[in-house]
Amino acid sequence: MRDVEGYKVLASADLSDLRNNLKRFIRKYNFKFILCLIFIGASVYVLANYDVKFSASGMDMGCLDSELSRIHQNRARQLQIFSLNSSLIHSTEIGHVNPKCDLPWWDGALDNCWAIQEQFIAQKNKSRSYCGKRADFAGPNQKVLSYCVYGNYSKYASGFPRILDAIRKWYPGWLVRLYTEPSMYVKELRPLMLQHPYLYLCDVSNLPGDIPDVRVPDSMLWRVAVLGDETVDVFLVRDIDAEMLYREVAAVHEFLESGKMLHIMRDHPWHGVSLLGGTYGVNQAACNRSLLNLIRRQVFDQRQKINDQSVLQLVHSSISHDSYSCQHFPSTVPFPTQRNASQFVGNRRYRSQFSDDVVKAECPVKCRPPTHQDWKFC
Repeated sequence: MRDVEGYKVLASADLSDLRNNLKRFIRKYNFKFILCLIFIGASVYVLANYDVKFSASGMDMGCLDSELSRIHQNRARQLQIFSLNSSLIHSTEIGHVNPKCDLPWWDGALDNCWAIQEQFIAQKNKSRSYCGKRADFAGPNQKVLSYCVYGNYSKYASGFPRILDAIRKWYPGWLVRLYTEPSMYVKELRPLMLQHPYLYLCDVSNLPGDIPDVRVPDSMLWRVAVLGDETVDVFLVRDIDAEMLYREVAAVHEFLESGKMLHIMRDHPWHGVSLLGGTYGVNQAACNRSLLNLIRRQVFDQRQKINDQSVLQLVHSSISHDSYSCQHFPSTVPFPTQRNASQFVGNRRYRSQFSDDVVKAECPVKCRPPTHQDWKFC
């Protein structure tokens, strides 16, 4: 060893001695030395890459092979899921996937779950719910607001986030079902599912029950697929382009207190029909489920005709909040709240061409509450 400009370096003689000593060591311990290096290298690699925990007493080679085989299988599973461009809702260990996750992304659980793309596993819809497995996991006695969307999402459903916020405020504990083709609206609907865990997407091409595909009839009927669902006590059918008003919520409360089967709302001079598509509800807990499922089959099975007598059984146990045509329909009652700023239930405010729709006509005296005959806009 010698100094060069303040640095200590090995002299050539020192290097020669070091090489000779190393050669003698290798010749003496050649076989054991090589095995030792191999074992150390393999141990470091396994610990660094697979986090295998060896016991203090060591692991025999048979156990090591078994553990490595299991790890390789799990890694292959992980790579397969990533290769299908799956989306993570909340991560969990691959190899310990919750059964709820063995579903398309819109029907997996939102907690501790990998959301697998719909191409990965064909959905096996054998749930009690007429929506999917995730809705089934929500349990019995559900109260549901049912919507549908098809076609141009931005044209019809731009206000859906605001509707969901209103539901959280005015319908606490209620769930929202959106009957649609989820794979067509991944960009729009996946973020909404994360923000609103009470939102459930129902694939109209693969619903549980004896009629899995309900796309054949009028698309507006998709939201009626909740009819007869044994997990649902009450459901309300609503339009996805309609602003939700407290006026509607107050009317629904009266309906639920009445114990009637069917709720109808007519809140515009043009609402002079028996049943509007997006302003009615059904108290299924007060109904015969067999009757409801019969009506459902008649609606979605094109081989069957709708039996008016089946529907009439619901109508005979109904309550209709009606502000203009109360004299033309049975079982009508006035709305419990006074109209606010010419707004009306069943509006289409979230569609640009109808955003300014208002009610300007005074409601008939007979359609006003008995204690508020002064409500000209009742």
